[in-house]
Amino acid sequence: MICARKQMNISEEVDCWIAEEDLAWRPGLKVERYSDFLENDDGYWDFISWFLCQPFAVLDCIPVRKEVRFCGADLDEFGNDVSAFNTVDFVRESGYEFDLEAWRTREVLDKVVQIAITHSVVGDSEAKERCRERYVCLVEAEFRDRAFAIKSKLRKARSEQAEESLKEQLLRLNYCLRRCREAWRRYAGDGDDAG
Repeated sequence: MICARKQMNISEEVDCWIAEEDLAWRPGLKVERYSDFLENDDGYWDFISWFLCQPFAVLDCIPVRKEVRFCGADLDEFGNDVSAFNTVDFVRESGYEFDLEAWRTREVLDKVVQIAITHSVVGDSEAKERCRERYVCLVEAEFRDRAFAIKSKLRKARSEQAEESLKEQLLRLNYCLRRCREAWRRYAGDGDDAG
């Protein structure tokens, strides 16, 4: 009973207190605008930047390729290459040198994937056979024929240095052939191997 009375007195005491929000402002306080605080901070400009970019936020969802693609040549009227990407300064600044062989291999692999996907979605057996023939012709034209030519040169090679160079080229072509075969198996859908 005593505890209940004490608790009641305490709650009456608390109820009669004046809330701090209801008190008048002290004369020594200065009103500070929220914008003054933000303008002195980088957070303000980050917010402004974020707000202005909101209409274009959908564009950030589009995936961007990480690899460098082929940069074409800009030719003047005399046939000289005047491209900014062909200057020594560009190579020195970026450290980028274009690898034609790697670009060619990527392009062939892209074509193999496209043909394999087409093969997987067509329903007609005749169309599937045409896709398979396109794949075989592409791989033979790009890699297999060159591999056979290098193999015949390897048999005729006289020096050990020439043999090493030809073996390296042959290994690269063999790797490209295997990558094409893996892409075909992965995307063709029916598990058959044409190459």
